[in-house]
Amino acid sequence: MEIKGTIKAITEVQEGTSEKGAWAKRTIVVTESGADHPNELAMSMFKNGEHIDYVKDKFNYKVGDLVNVEYNTRANEYKGKWYGDNSIWKIEKVVEGANNESPKENESSDDLPF
Repeated sequence: MEIKGTIKAITEVQEGTSEKGAWAKRTIVVTESGADHPNELAMSMFKNGEHIDYVKDKFNYKVGDLVNVEYNTRANEYKGKWYGDNSIWKIEKVVEGANNESPKENESSDDLPF
């Protein structure tokens, strides 16, 4: 799934250790852009091992930034209760006025039928 919007809130980093090693988690809230009734969506970044810096030191976003976020929605059951999570797997700053769409592979601008 994908959402483009403005970062409304950013939590502090939560850190811990499990049997798999060190981990870090950060949650952001994004307000959807361009909608008549914009949604606000809380999403989390969870990393462990060598990728932990992407949540901590390499996280260079701030409240007010316009971003494009790709995420997965999932649900987990624990002791008879269900919990939902929106897990970020890609986040990019959007530069106003720039073409932020990447070209598709094998896509051509000429009008040839083949």
